[in-house]
Amino acid sequence: MAKERARKQDVEYTEKIKKREQGKRMKVYSAYSKLHSNSDIPCCRCCEETIMGFLAVDHINGRTHLPEKEKNLRSSSLVNFLIKNNFPEGYEILCHNCNMAKGFYGECPHETMKNSSRKNNL
Repeated sequence: MAKERARKQDVEYTEKIKKREQGKRMKVYSAYSKLHSNSDIPCCRCCEETIMGFLAVDHINGRTHLPEKEKNLRSSSLVNFLIKNNFPEGYEILCHNCNMAKGFYGECPHETMKNSSRKNNL
């Protein structure tokens, strides 16, 4: 009986922590989406994806130029840092696809397509 109660409390506590972390992530995604995409809904700056599970914080200029204390921040540590420091410049919200493409190719194919269509419209 005591083990069952402890397990139930553990699950409840885990869910409570999970909801708190999701709320923080939503706050960060919303702030940067508003700044870069002029959207009230968290979205990818590049392709406008809105599914939260697909979104991530991106270092606009990569990590190499960041101060040492910021270089290794990931996940909830990064989210907490961004909130604590009032959403500093140098970060954006991208979906994982756009983020990986930017990392591999230097630019997401969506951006390449947007840039070429702009040139064609000139």
